[in-house]
Amino acid sequence: MHAAAWNGHTEAVGALVEAGADPTAKDDDGLTPLHAAAWNGHTEAVEALVEAGADPNAKDDDGWTPLHAAAWNGHTEAVEALVEAGADPNAKDDDGWTPLHAAAWNGHTEAVGALVEAGADPNAKDDDGWAPVHIAAHNGHTEAVGALVDAGADPNVKKDDGWTSLHAAAQEGHTEAVGALVEAGADPNAKKDGEWAPMHAAAQEGHTEAVEVLVEAGADPNAKDDDGWTPVHIAAQNGHTEAVGALVEAGADPNAKNDGEWTPMHAAAWNGHTDVVEALVEAGADPSTKDDDGDTPLHEAAFNGHADVVEALVKAGADPDVKNGHGLTPLHIAAFHGQVGVVEALVEVGADRDARTERGWTALRIAEFHARSAVIEALGEVGATGTDGL
Repeated sequence: MHAAAWNGHTEAVGALVEAGADPTAKDDDGLTPLHAAAWNGHTEAVEALVEAGADPNAKDDDGWTPLHAAAWNGHTEAVEALVEAGADPNAKDDDGWTPLHAAAWNGHTEAVGALVEAGADPNAKDDDGWAPVHIAAHNGHTEAVGALVDAGADPNVKKDDGWTSLHAAAQEGHTEAVGALVEAGADPNAKKDGEWAPMHAAAQEGHTEAVEVLVEAGADPNAKDDDGWTPVHIAAQNGHTEAVGALVEAGADPNAKNDGEWTPMHAAAWNGHTDVVEALVEAGADPSTKDDDGDTPLHEAAFNGHADVVEALVKAGADPDVKNGHGLTPLHIAAFHGQVGVVEALVEVGADRDARTERGWTALRIAEFHARSAVIEALGEVGATGTDGL
């Protein structure tokens, strides 16, 4: 019976029923012949099975009904036949998905329309708070987004964590879906539980066009999350040079500080994004700005061994001998962490190889104490001195 239903052999289904086959029989996954026929869109087989007594609301081991199966694959006629037979358009699987979630995931606009017409709730949420419009937006199904909104879906509906459909579309870079949601009334400045706005989500992934659409819709390029991070911080941290440029052009502050007084320049330097550092400098970012520990972007680059960033920062005017709040220069930091490439770059740009910490230690003394052999050799070659002063 399952095989006949799977392949849409309606006459065979009828013959098997007449011979005593059970139209409600389940396989090892809990699937009935009706699931099989619905999955492949065999409407006549669906009707024959229902007429023979198949349960249109039977659930498999994951809680899927035949209507979920038909909706997932966009078989609108099968959807309509199942609804007419009494299938529940709001049935939920084990994760809280309705057939409308299934149709939305794959962008089956006609199936979405048929389900809504049958009474499916366009704002139904799964166990994580995802509504069908979240799912359609996440996957970039703009027409499905439009159909859901037209059917009454709330474009500002939030997941359990405050994530809106606009966040979902922006993070995935689905520009058309972003535009459709904004046009439908989605708030471009909605925040995820007081944290990220859709602009942060777009910036994280470097979706420049989505950034531009959001800006045009009124999104704040200087919006801050709970830790004070702006979208340009996020874009800089992830090395998205074009997104940084688009944000700055839209009015984002290249010197914005988060709660730890990190600027986008700190974030770019820490992660070794030389192109972003250069773009920020061109946009007016201060290469010598300090965070609440007194660390400059140069300290951050030195810590992680980003010699190219060190060179770019010094070229932009950063002081290679600047001290942080603990009295450490970038050379001290590089020596401590064994970043020989940065040590060589700093020496090359004129850093004081014998600068002392508050305890009187030079970079060479630090390298000796921590057994950084490559750094010891590099500093020794340029005549650096150590000291036993404590």
